[in-house]
Amino acid sequence: MSSLDSTQARIAAQQSAFKVAAIQMASGPNVEGNLSEARRLVADAAGQGAKLVVLPEFFAIMGMNEQDKVKVCEQPGQGPIQKFLSETARKHKIWLMGSLPLVSNTPNKVRNSLLVFDETGASVARYDKIHLFNLTLGNESYNEAQTIEAGDKVVVVDSPFGRIGLAIC
Repeated sequence: MSSLDSTQARIAAQQSAFKVAAIQMASGPNVEGNLSEARRLVADAAGQGAKLVVLPEFFAIMGMNEQDKVKVCEQPGQGPIQKFLSETARKHKIWLMGSLPLVSNTPNKVRNSLLVFDETGASVARYDKIHLFNLTLGNESYNEAQTIEAGDKVVVVDSPFGRIGLAIC
């Protein structure tokens, strides 16, 4: 590769580079308090130049028991968590992803749904968690299938940053 070719490749790579922020939170049972903290953390990430911001699984609700997420689940396109995601993406002109409980077809269960909002605040993709967590270890036991209805579709979204495969783990 010639010196000119390597310089052009370096410039092209710099032009296509972008910042991604993976937000970490210690969410609790208070949705409004969690949204307030997420608002602060996303603003900080956007202020540092992040163009794609990803919030943690169930960032807006980490309840005291498994039924707490069922109590705050939202209809697709409605509710305070989705409104927060849309408004925040639009305000900071970023792509924003967050997982939240959406209604399911099964009573007393939710879909753990990862929603993607573009820089205009439009919802552009939805992925419902397919592989649910189940573990029994001594006195500890987790079984997401008790309150979460599994999704059944692999989702890939086209973005200004390339194609992004969606997942929740």
